[in-house]
Amino acid sequence: MPQKIPTLRPPWLCQVEASQKRDETNRLTAAERGYCSKRHKAWRQAVLTASAWQCRECGKVCAGERDAHADHTSPVVVGTEYCENGLSRYDPAAGQCLCASCHGRKTAREQNGASDKGSWSPHPKWLPKSKIPLIVVCGPPASGKNAYVEAKRKPGDLVIDLDEIGSRMANTATHCWDRRLLPRAMRHRNKMLADLGTKAASHYKRAWLLVCEPLPEHRQYWVDKLGAKEVVVIETPERVCESRILSAKDRRQQSGTARDWWREYVPRHGDKVVRPAKRRSGPVMGKIEQVDGGE
Repeated sequence: MPQKIPTLRPPWLCQVEASQKRDETNRLTAAERGYCSKRHKAWRQAVLTASAWQCRECGKVCAGERDAHADHTSPVVVGTEYCENGLSRYDPAAGQCLCASCHGRKTAREQNGASDKGSWSPHPKWLPKSKIPLIVVCGPPASGKNAYVEAKRKPGDLVIDLDEIGSRMANTATHCWDRRLLPRAMRHRNKMLADLGTKAASHYKRAWLLVCEPLPEHRQYWVDKLGAKEVVVIETPERVCESRILSAKDRRQQSGTARDWWREYVPRHGDKVVRPAKRRSGPVMGKIEQVDGGE
């Protein structure tokens, strides 16, 4: 009996399949994601009918149920009935018809974080108001944002820090994570922020968000969008931040970022300004003294 001829599988294809298998282990089922409900089935039929069963990507007219996929043009925010663009997931305007091949390629791009930048935008428009008190802590790199939060946080508080998320994904030191993971890390951070507007937020007493935000309009965004209770700006001098960056092995690639932050920084009325206390001797990081101020 002749032996089966082995099939050559390109290495890149094996890597993609392995990545997909890892993702599937943590992925919710179709029913848990709401794709088996009567509302979703009615929405699917409305989307396919409105598009005359024609794939929006390649123009192919889908032959049957299996080849025609009703796809959300913007990803659905997990745990809600809304898409990231603000439309209801059951609004026919939020959907499009794709053939099975085009839908598979789009899903692969989304899993790699290479499409729909709105889902990993630093200032997404679709975030709901936070149901728990939120404090936003801003400042240049190495200004002491983490130290400030650690000194102020209490049991039951949630801390949302992009660097901590990225380093956990890359399994590296806090500031050395591969920036190619930025789309995935930002998606995860935005999902955590979206959860602040759901019942899941009731597990926490208060939330802290660590961001740089030198521009006043970006700090105002967190007040308007999430209803931030307080915005704290840590005004650690540029020379102090740059000295800390150069002295830390995991931050040397950030050299110059504190200087750039100070070049862009503009005070905002209503911010709570914090400055490090001066010390005659000892390390640069002294006690943090708070100076309430606006402009």
